[in-house]
Amino acid sequence: MVIGSWADAHDYAKNFEGQAAISIQNFTKGTRSEFNSSEAQPIGSGFKLYVLGAVADAVSSGVLSWGKTLAVRDDWKSLSSEMQTWPAGKAASIKEFATSMIKTSDNTATDHLIHLIGRAAVEDKLVHMGNK
Repeated sequence: MVIGSWADAHDYAKNFEGQAAISIQNFTKGTRSEFNSSEAQPIGSGFKLYVLGAVADAVSSGVLSWGKTLAVRDDWKSLSSEMQTWPAGKAASIKEFATSMIKTSDNTATDHLIHLIGRAAVEDKLVHMGNK
């Protein structure tokens, strides 16, 4: 089946063998498409959007700047990421960490940003971005 619209996705989920749930929200347009949205839904690396949102808030409020540099720390490295191979002490801008986190799903970049802004800031984005 080719899914070419939200209606197609809804129909596919409705006829899916097993459990299915979909929640899609366009924050710009304020629109939402749902199917069994009250069911728990795993988000995989989608949580990185909340990290990015928290970092963007910190930049908007002047707490951080995209040009601020952050050094890679061995104790904040994660497996399976490009930045994992960087030596401790190598610095990159917050923008470079954020770009790597989103573009290549770099877990080391993600962990460094979470350590920088704090878990609470990321959790606050859940509610702000429409999650409970």
